[in-house]
Amino acid sequence: MIINAFMKALDQSFEKGFRRVFFVGVLGAVIVFAALLFFITTITPQGFEISSWQWVNDAVNWMLGFALYPMFFIVAWLFFPAVATMFMGIFLDDVVDAVEDKHYPDHKAPHRISVMDSFLIAAKMGLLLIVLNLLALPLYLLLLFTAVGPFILFLTLNSYLLGREYFDLVAMRHFSRTDAIALRESSGSKAFLTGTLITILYIIPIVNLFAPILGAATMVHVFHSTRSTRGSKV
Repeated sequence: MIINAFMKALDQSFEKGFRRVFFVGVLGAVIVFAALLFFITTITPQGFEISSWQWVNDAVNWMLGFALYPMFFIVAWLFFPAVATMFMGIFLDDVVDAVEDKHYPDHKAPHRISVMDSFLIAAKMGLLLIVLNLLALPLYLLLLFTAVGPFILFLTLNSYLLGREYFDLVAMRHFSRTDAIALRESSGSKAFLTGTLITILYIIPIVNLFAPILGAATMVHVFHSTRSTRGSKV
């Protein structure tokens, strides 16, 4: 069912409403990471002198300069989901509308989420991803010795968070927050498995640029499938 939902989302991904959200999100993410890289390269001190031997100082400065860019790209890879989600999340209501207009015209949401609520949802989603992944950094480092441990932790943590937040993003257009959460909790593993799919999309270079849009569109189909199996009311 989830794969079928994803294929429907992929089929619709180049429509006008999707393209606008994509360009806004990518532009925002690029600006943030470009500013971050500029900030890092600007404040990084040069010419460390920790020894009276110049060759030691040269070696330390070379290693710091060599490590800077790999560290930046690792951080960018880990936190791209959060940054992209924060920007695109403000406009994902347009994606949800487009999917419901095409596939569920008789079951459209009775109201749109306000711009302020969309901003708060997107900010919450992004901050949760950033904070919890930061808190998990010691575990990531500890699990480096297990080879696949960091990947499993990353996948599990972000699958849960993205599945939960994307489901609520769609469900809250139809129900109160309390009822939306109740529907998610009663949906079994659907939200988590969809979150796993979204997380995998975020991991793949280039594809991750489309992940927030494809994730939201896929979750619309998952939500309506869950809703139809449990009736129109929670």
